[in-house]
Amino acid sequence: MKIVNARDDWPAAQFGTEKYWSESYAFWAWDEKNDLTIYAHFQRHPDKPTIWRAYASVLRNDGVYTIHSYGPQHSPFGPGFQNCGITIERPFALWRLSVDGAAQFQTYERHETSCISDGPGVPLKIDVLLSLTGQRWAMPHGSPDTSKVMPAHYEQAGWISGAIELGDQEFIIDCPGANDHSRGVRDTSNLRDGGFFFNAVFPGGRSLTAIKMGSEPDSGQVGYIATSDGTLHQATRIVSPEASWPIFGQKDTFSIETSGPKAKLIVEPTKRRILLTMVPPNFEHVGLKDGLDTELYYCDHTCRVQWGDECGWGSWEVARRGGKP
Repeated sequence: MKIVNARDDWPAAQFGTEKYWSESYAFWAWDEKNDLTIYAHFQRHPDKPTIWRAYASVLRNDGVYTIHSYGPQHSPFGPGFQNCGITIERPFALWRLSVDGAAQFQTYERHETSCISDGPGVPLKIDVLLSLTGQRWAMPHGSPDTSKVMPAHYEQAGWISGAIELGDQEFIIDCPGANDHSRGVRDTSNLRDGGFFFNAVFPGGRSLTAIKMGSEPDSGQVGYIATSDGTLHQATRIVSPEASWPIFGQKDTFSIETSGPKAKLIVEPTKRRILLTMVPPNFEHVGLKDGLDTELYYCDHTCRVQWGDECGWGSWEVARRGGKP
């Protein structure tokens, strides 16, 4: 995505004419103090792009709380609809996630065997700000395999502050976070088993991303390392563990190399995770429609990420084709 000015951070004012043209936003907050992760995702409807599909999930040790619905765009300054949306208050600087409704709850055991239902619901209110302290990274133009799913993509890292009300509990949020924004033709049927998206943010200001969309070891690999002074370095080599099914509690090693800095990471997925059944071109169910035999799905695991003597936080999203590992 060629970024020209601040207007590019807001939703597109004109829609693409290609089949399956869409636009998406993602939003993460990793709050270890409260044993809590926010993962929100917004996607334009492929047949009527003025309609957004949105879900906002709170992941805790006991399971997944999710609001998932559709609605017309609530504002020209952000994706989503009236009770579940992002307002980009200062482009590339300050995003606000606002949610006010009731979430469906699933234990992790239930989450791996079925999708969420229509109720009953747990009251959920989210009002958090993502202050974007990192430089924006744009995926290199023409990246093989990766561009088939997100042809124009950028992201930033930062810090989250605000509050969550979940049932009768209230949480004050002060933790690392990140976002991303993509535009173009999106057809998730191009996803391959073992492809992944991995990002992490560190308290000292460093951040990184590693992406692999293809099934071969070196296919579709892109990413970056940002140093604490904000300098971005494009990845030249990514070495990752087999990513077909990360299990919480295990530890794996990632390495990202650039022409400058290198990162050797110890990654430990936590129990906080969300599974999404994918229905091409770009629809999703929360939970697994047919358990581990679901035809196409991905899992977003919250991870502890150790880089030298610094511990950061991030997500490891892994795509999988149906069948038990």
